[in-house]
Amino acid sequence: MFNLLKADFYKLVKGKVFWFSVLACVGIGLIHVLIPNAPADLMGIDSGLGTLELLATNFHIQIFVAFVAIFVTVEFQLGTIKNTISRGVGRLQIYFSKFIVTAVGTVGLLLIYILIHVVLGTMRWGFNPYDMMIYEVVCLIALHALFVIAYTAFFMLIAILFRSLAGALVTSYLYLIIMMIILPAEGRLVRYELDWIVRNHGMFESTYTNGLHANMVVLAWIVVSLVLGIVIFKRQDIK
Repeated sequence: MFNLLKADFYKLVKGKVFWFSVLACVGIGLIHVLIPNAPADLMGIDSGLGTLELLATNFHIQIFVAFVAIFVTVEFQLGTIKNTISRGVGRLQIYFSKFIVTAVGTVGLLLIYILIHVVLGTMRWGFNPYDMMIYEVVCLIALHALFVIAYTAFFMLIAILFRSLAGALVTSYLYLIIMMIILPAEGRLVRYELDWIVRNHGMFESTYTNGLHANMVVLAWIVVSLVLGIVIFKRQDIK
């Protein structure tokens, strides 16, 4: 397992997909904060720390979709997964190694995304440390890190299911589009959808009221996605 993790972390750091994703985070930060009538302006944000409110828009997930799809499916396209299995390495170990490294990558991108927005916002408006207390910032970032891990598990499930970049990207983005359409709808089922959880519990103030519900739903998404992904991966005929 250690050797698998070491190899996957090497691919993460040395591969281009992570660093292109970093550049995408920078580009989105510039659009969100510095352009005329930027989303930050429309949301009434006026400080570097206040840019954390942009996390609730969930826009960063679109970057992470591409990162997960490319990072996972390239292993199938290059035959790396097949070669690893042929060496006698267990599929469960392969899956968990890939998930752990992919999750570290997406959480790392989240932190970079946050840092870029805070820095750009501070350059434009100033920092204003009174917008949030330190523990509020820590709790908010930890909450969104949990959201990102759940998305990672789900989008990795899709990537494993299709084993092709096109299939993973199209299905993942189609899911996001469908969720944007049905999220305004009312009903009990919507409350268990991951996008709804992020958009309605993505700021610190909202974590008090239904925080337990939100955390349990997110954890359920992680567990279910991992279990389904492992079951599918174990039964696949990898050539």
